[in-house]
Amino acid sequence: MASIIEVLMDVIEQEIQVHEALLETAVKKTSVIIKGNLTELSQITEVEQNQVEQLSSLEKKREESMYDICMVLGKKPGTVKFPELIELMESQPEVKERLQKEYKRLKNIVYELKDRNEHNRNLIKDSLEMAEFSINLLQNTQIVPDTANYNKGAYNVEPSGTDRALFDTKS
Repeated sequence: MASIIEVLMDVIEQEIQVHEALLETAVKKTSVIIKGNLTELSQITEVEQNQVEQLSSLEKKREESMYDICMVLGKKPGTVKFPELIELMESQPEVKERLQKEYKRLKNIVYELKDRNEHNRNLIKDSLEMAEFSINLLQNTQIVPDTANYNKGAYNVEPSGTDRALFDTKS
């Protein structure tokens, strides 16, 4: 059982490291979003995707370890969650303390990452809304009513190329 717990702890430590790297990437992403640098945003998104793939692989390893632990404990696989596992380690205070500490670290970094991603999502949403507003504003300034095109004699003057919109909105 001790070796299975060690494998689980190693996987959790690796997950924490990848989550911390993912959080650093999310922080960089925030400043890139604010700057509006789409090239750099694309590069950061690629790095982020690789980190998510690493997490997915580690998650599978963690599930395998939890499955093995359930088998050793005689529990139905998938029924023992991490907090319950911590409580089951009552007879091994050092292991229990280490599990609690790592679980808390993982939980905190996940919440911090969740908050940062939500912040980035809102920034992107705001940027898209601003871009849409700017496009609409540009299109509306190109459409001038006929009554606004008078000369000194109050005769209608030919529109000066305002029939065309700046962007093709049909595509």
